[in-house]
Amino acid sequence: MSSSALELVWQRTMFLPDDLPAGLGPADMPDKFTPWKIQVEKAGTTVRPPWAPPATLPCPWDDASIGSPLSGFSYLPTLADLGFPDGVPAAADDGGAMADDVAGRFKGGETVALARLQDWVYEQVRTYMAIGGGLALP
Repeated sequence: MSSSALELVWQRTMFLPDDLPAGLGPADMPDKFTPWKIQVEKAGTTVRPPWAPPATLPCPWDDASIGSPLSGFSYLPTLADLGFPDGVPAAADDGGAMADDVAGRFKGGETVALARLQDWVYEQVRTYMAIGGGLALP
């Protein structure tokens, strides 16, 4: 068996810990965001530019397993293949995803997703204001 090295990558934040001024790292953050933000801005800390997107992404499957590179995947599992022999998941098997609609059908798509995102962001801002963050809602 060959050995592998574990590489940890800091992600999902605007700043890397090493880019922050001394005393403003993740372990030193005050309880409220606004004082920290003001200190970081006064220190002139800048956000690193994003990585360039890759020119190409290799397909993880070889051409033989997908038939032809132009035809896409040649196999799409059925619900029965996924453990639902009747072809329809039971209400208890959907993890609550179908519970939003009276008819039992999941509402999805870009419009529903954007509305949900807007509701979620608005609720986060409302919570932030409630704890004294100091933002004003439009």
